[in-house]
Amino acid sequence: MAIEKAIKAGVRPFVASASATAQRPAKSTTTSGPRMQRELPGLRKDVIEKRLKAGRDANNGIEGKDAARTPPKYFRTYEQVKAAMFELAQKYPDFVKVEDIGDSFEKSTGKADRDILSLVITSPKAGDKTRVMHIAGQHAREIANPEVLMRYALWALENYGKDPEATALLDNRILDLVVMVNPDGHAVVERGFTGERGGDLMKRKNTSGQNGQGTDLNRNWPEKNWGKAGSSRSPSSDTYMGPSPGSELEVQAVVARVETTMPKFFMDWHSYSELVLYPPEDDRKNTTPDQEHFVRVGKKMASFNGYTPQASIELYPTSGTSQLPYERHQIPSFVVETGTAFTQSDAQFEETYKKNFPVLQYAAKIAHDWKSASAGPEITSASINARGEITARATDALTGKAAKAIEVVTSLSQKEGSGVRLTKGAKGMFAGVARELAPRIGKQVVYVRAQSEDGNWGPYKAMWLSASVNAMPANAVRPMSLMGRKSA
Repeated sequence: MAIEKAIKAGVRPFVASASATAQRPAKSTTTSGPRMQRELPGLRKDVIEKRLKAGRDANNGIEGKDAARTPPKYFRTYEQVKAAMFELAQKYPDFVKVEDIGDSFEKSTGKADRDILSLVITSPKAGDKTRVMHIAGQHAREIANPEVLMRYALWALENYGKDPEATALLDNRILDLVVMVNPDGHAVVERGFTGERGGDLMKRKNTSGQNGQGTDLNRNWPEKNWGKAGSSRSPSSDTYMGPSPGSELEVQAVVARVETTMPKFFMDWHSYSELVLYPPEDDRKNTTPDQEHFVRVGKKMASFNGYTPQASIELYPTSGTSQLPYERHQIPSFVVETGTAFTQSDAQFEETYKKNFPVLQYAAKIAHDWKSASAGPEITSASINARGEITARATDALTGKAAKAIEVVTSLSQKEGSGVRLTKGAKGMFAGVARELAPRIGKQVVYVRAQSEDGNWGPYKAMWLSASVNAMPANAVRPMSLMGRKSA
């Protein structure tokens, strides 16, 4: 009944045949790299102050001023999201599994039938693949983020075999997407949109405890600092930490998932205030041994989405949060606060997805070795012509330093430095011929990656290399212009 009421209220059902072109950013023949640090709006003092205020307002339950008050088209009920997952599994059986990782509080009490579900996506191609885990929807009112992950999943699946980046992603990574950690709270928001009794668009917590007051799941993680800064012992508070560390079934499910699968990279998606957050979360003096790496990755993510990168403590002190994977297992753990409202409008959601699509991609590309890969330069442009001639350019997003070397490989498992080396020319341009990498038939994904002066290899750029280059006479392949004389 709730689904029918939601549809009447304007909540959009899942459309399995949604166009791939509507699910991804505009296609380009070259890749656009991140902007340099000096150009990032998120590092301006006035922008930082504005976003910090927005983040603190959000923590206090103050809705963004641009919030939509009617159900946006992207919003779906728990049942619709669940159905969408199983439709994807049915349509792409070799790529998708829907895994039940635990029960919600209301399921445990027999009040409702809601599971904590993980959408696991990878290609059937064999290999040692890196697992990247994303979660969203810990706070029920932050409705855009489950849909960001669902759209990303749809983009990867619909474009596999068509787009080299989507193909490379699923051939080399396992996406583990827990898109809705708090389904009971989400149901309360659903009822808020349909006007049903007990509905509340500002519901943050789950529905455990007396009268369904709930626990703030993102203060309930069993970290060593549970129950300290930024949490409350009052069950009526929006930051109520729960009766004990990890007391909530939803938190238990995600923690167990982390410790069973041991992903190489972990991200938690929240709203709102346009921030990229990383440890420490509760003590300004308690920096981590990996602080330089957290700062660098945070800034590079911000170079894509324009958000403000900072330690969580710079927003406000917190405890018992999803930074637990790093505390226990040194799994890099980041939080992204999207948008400027809990209930983002459709236009705001489109902007959120557009800005954070490259962040999702960047996280996947550096996940295998986040410290080293993030220290390497990013490919800022790359192209292959019909003769198999490649041109590429790479620059570090933060330092502005050009790459020392660029190579092309057919597998990411290939030892760094062992690929086809491109020749360095003027103005940071590299060029060469990758004819020998072309397949005998069809097309092959090749990976372009660059090395910094201190030896770190950055994230790859995937491109197609066609077998047609092998059909060309050898004398048709000629050295390319390097836009000037070769540099020393």
